Amino acid sequence: MPTLSSKALSLASGIYLSFIGVAFGADTEESNPYLTGISLENLLNITITSASGTEETVANAPASLVIITAEDIYQRGYSNFNEIFADLPGFDAYAGNGDRPNKAFQRGYRQPYASRTLILLNGRVQNEIWGHYLNIERQIPMSRVSRIEVLYGPVGVIYGPNAFLGVVNIITKTGADHMEDGMEGSIQTSYGSYKTRDIEWGFTAKQGDFIFDIAGKLFDSDGPDLDDFSSQYEFYNAADLANASIWGPLLTGNNGGPFISRGAPYGQYNDPDDQNGLFASLSYKSLRVFYNETEVNMSYGMEYLSRYVQPHGPWYYHTDQWGVEIDHSFDSSLRIKALYTERDSTSAGNYSEAAENSYTSLSLWHSLASSELFQLDGEYRLNDTWLLTGGIKYESKSLPRGFEVCGYFNAFSPFCGTQEQLPGELGLGAGIFSPTTDNFVLPPALSRRHPGELLADTTDEGVYAQAIYDKDNWRISAGIRYDNNNIYASTTNPRISAIYRFDEHNTLKLLYGEAFQEPQPNLVFVAFSARAASEDVGPETLKNLEAIYIHQGDHWSHEFSAYLTKFEGVIQEEPIPENLSDKRQVLAAEYRGRFFYDNFIKGADEISGYIYYTYTDAQSDIFYSYEQDSNGNVLGWQNGEADTGDIAPHKFKAGLDLPLTDTLSWNLRLLYHGETRLYGRNPLRTLEQKLDAYTLVNTNLNWRLDPFTFTLKINNLFNESYYAPGDQGANGGNLETQAMGIAVGFYSSLLPQLERNYSLSMKIAF
Repeated sequence: MPTLSSKALSLASGIYLSFIGVAFGADTEESNPYLTGISLENLLNITITSASGTEETVANAPASLVIITAEDIYQRGYSNFNEIFADLPGFDAYAGNGDRPNKAFQRGYRQPYASRTLILLNGRVQNEIWGHYLNIERQIPMSRVSRIEVLYGPVGVIYGPNAFLGVVNIITKTGADHMEDGMEGSIQTSYGSYKTRDIEWGFTAKQGDFIFDIAGKLFDSDGPDLDDFSSQYEFYNAADLANASIWGPLLTGNNGGPFISRGAPYGQYNDPDDQNGLFASLSYKSLRVFYNETEVNMSYGMEYLSRYVQPHGPWYYHTDQWGVEIDHSFDSSLRIKALYTERDSTSAGNYSEAAENSYTSLSLWHSLASSELFQLDGEYRLNDTWLLTGGIKYESKSLPRGFEVCGYFNAFSPFCGTQEQLPGELGLGAGIFSPTTDNFVLPPALSRRHPGELLADTTDEGVYAQAIYDKDNWRISAGIRYDNNNIYASTTNPRISAIYRFDEHNTLKLLYGEAFQEPQPNLVFVAFSARAASEDVGPETLKNLEAIYIHQGDHWSHEFSAYLTKFEGVIQEEPIPENLSDKRQVLAAEYRGRFFYDNFIKGADEISGYIYYTYTDAQSDIFYSYEQDSNGNVLGWQNGEADTGDIAPHKFKAGLDLPLTDTLSWNLRLLYHGETRLYGRNPLRTLEQKLDAYTLVNTNLNWRLDPFTFTLKINNLFNESYYAPGDQGANGGNLETQAMGIAVGFYSSLLPQLERNYSLSMKIAF
């Protein structure tokens, strides 16, 4: 795969502020079909497929949805999904600036990374195979996205496993959008803070029944330095990274100088980020062949305390996917869709770990996973009132039962393909040394293969049926799905919805649905460092009851919703002990408003914007206690209701698009994240410390000068100082908790966030 440092230019980000204006003015026409803004009249009439597996309007979909159009992406300057998740209602989204930048918790459910939202690219699953993580960082060319369908709530009936909290379907631009034969394309380059560069490119072509689409992105960034963050966490600092009592041989290189990783020596903060993606498809009539390839090469950022882990990495993830799909209508009543696809994913990297005056290690690790999927869906229209849909699925996966690790603690290194697992000078592993050693050697290269006994072969089989009744004011749908997995048995999940259309302006939706989440294979099969694992873990399940009321007026669309979701079989950063409750509950209410007004500036497009407010009460049946028993052991997780943590009770988000002329537009975005209790395992919670409320303002200025577009973006305009909560157990603590006798854990309790940053981009369309 190519590396990017010499080939890129990038960054552009979304932006807004809370401001709503009433204006007067004229309309203008937009020649580019992808940059035609959504109007209030067609807001609820956009056709989507994510909710029911069949085409239906947003108003008729049995779910709450947000649609982000190509025009929204342009106006807000989105360049990655961190920015999109931060703006969406119902998401607690944070920038991780480490091995997993997206920390997005949908619908009040705190979990490791963002693994409970199903990510689709043109309807095909993209979540990482081994950990279910979001495999969308900065490798998606946002300028080549036609729209993003964001669905809230369980959709297990249609998708089976992992359509748990919601679905995000990224739909790319295609030649099928063109009414006539021809070609459309664009190239965009960007440059921004931290020497961040990227280039996005792509084109679509149509010639008769043939359609060809291709797009790609190259992204490269040196990453921020420690002084580029708006705040500091006392257990992450430059002094620890350069402390020879901790890192000895990594800094001295056996008296030959420090070891180098990713262009910088150990002993200083270094967090570069290189990513790229390629997406292509060729279609003839109802047949499509596609290929996707993505690569992510990041570092560890501040995820771990600086006394325990050097940030250099690299942390590498590569995936490729190819497949064939058929979408054929035999007549006006019968439609069949078939998909066959194969995916391979590889995770690998360097991992440097230490404990002061105890040990220093540098190890290489590797894991691989693969998936083979066949899926068949069909729909049959009985008459104007009834539509029947259904489908089957078969997926086989090959999953590693452990990392290939050379040199790390032998207890957590079941396999090294290039040498025997030797005891090393401390008896802990060949790569574990004293900080004062003169005998440190680099670990051997990896074989990058796993023996059969370290692979788990799993199968998922699923079948579903759904009936939709649509007549007069009513649209009622009911479905049920059965899934069976050879590891964790079977589940059955129903969904029913009733939609009543009072008139063209008012709609009421009542929804009930169930879904399940497969346990993350990396938590089931692999214990690593302080993280436990268990093959007895079953799937997480949820039951969701929801009511939605939509009113569309002359200038505004209002949506009010409330839902109660109950979870069972909860899996946190590691499986919950068997003697404890594994339940959670989320009660929430939400308002979403979109508005459109004629512009008071003559010749400029409409003024538009949004306002979102979310109230969330997220409760868990267990809490964490750092008190000790009579033997001096920490009590840990205990039964008893408590706030889950890391979920803000109040979130307010607002945005404004203000066209200034027919070529110049200004976008503002505001995000208020209310005061938030920290996760139950976070030691800072014992001090009653909370995540302070913060307000971010971002802005974006666009200038179109056909065929060029220039964009200036500023994130964190007023340089707000704020934190995100730590990942996983967030059990690092601080000096005060350490003085209380609470052990200092591996994971940072707080993650400082970036100060004001900039980007400038130029795009040419053809």
